[in-house]
Amino acid sequence: MMMNGLEHWAINAYADGELDPVERANVERMLANDQEARKVLEGIERQKAALNRAYGGTLDEPLPHSLANTASRHGWPSTRCAFCSALSHRL
Repeated sequence: MMMNGLEHWAINAYADGELDPVERANVERMLANDQEARKVLEGIERQKAALNRAYGGTLDEPLPHSLANTASRHGWPSTRCAFCSALSHRL
């Protein structure tokens, strides 16, 4: 199955613990039934681990005001790590 941008966003948000219970259950169903979705999650988790090794606690700091506004307008996460991950899927 070819994943769309919304599915990638949902998996990113899932990995970051940013979904409400209904959205989380939807993603968990997708992960249970879709090998490609599981591979995407694994890739996100590897990316987050590498970023955390490289940059430590700075990734959990709030975004600068200008980026936080951009993130808010697009419904993206507001921590540096999550923002970078979300942005990378849009480039």
